Amino acid sequence: MTTTACILSAAVFVAAALLAFQSRRAEDFDTSGMPRRPTNFIEQQISEMIASRTWGDLEDAARIQRKLGRYYADRGDGRRSTAAFLAAAAAEQPAKKQADQALPPQAVPGQPPAPAPPTRPSLTGNYFGYEGRTLHTWDFNINGTYLHTWIAAGAGASVRNSERGAFAVFGDELELRPASAAGGFVTPGAGGRSTVVGGGEDSGSPRRRLKFVRSENGILLDGMKLKPKSW
Repeated sequence: MTTTACILSAAVFVAAALLAFQSRRAEDFDTSGMPRRPTNFIEQQISEMIASRTWGDLEDAARIQRKLGRYYADRGDGRRSTAAFLAAAAAEQPAKKQADQALPPQAVPGQPPAPAPPTRPSLTGNYFGYEGRTLHTWDFNINGTYLHTWIAAGAGASVRNSERGAFAVFGDELELRPASAAGGFVTPGAGGRSTVVGGGEDSGSPRRRLKFVRSENGILLDGMKLKPKSW
């Protein structure tokens, strides 16, 4: 093997090792500063996002790390907040490199043009809205997946449901293709001296389409006004 080949092989090995290290760091979620059982909606959402994510999806890992960073920052935990944001940055570096490599090459005379890379979905972002006393949140990810959660509370009881799947926009309609769903509830027990907790999950409901309209301050989905959320 020539010297040049040895140098190239070593460079490839180092780059692969660095990429693997960044991936492990990005997907190491520090929840040691959170209670063992969620006590609020944000903690429930973070726990569910970590539990249901796909290993190797660095874009999703970066989004979770940023949410963890904001969670710890709101509680004055600067050490864990900084570590989470650094992990998010580590996740974004390989993702950006992959996106750059996906750019179409320059056309070569006499050869057919390379096929265009898949386009990003026309809807991305995180939104929230209320339907009566029920809070709805929608997370539309760049990879074409979504997370819909809705939670209602009153008289000491609360009910929370969530749905994950894929989506696509067709003109003025949003098509949802659910993959999984889960729900849970908390309610006072008999006599009000105890708490009853329950829940369940299933494979999701059939695909469906909802009316979809963009507005100046968010979107209108199935008649519900949704605004961008910052948490």
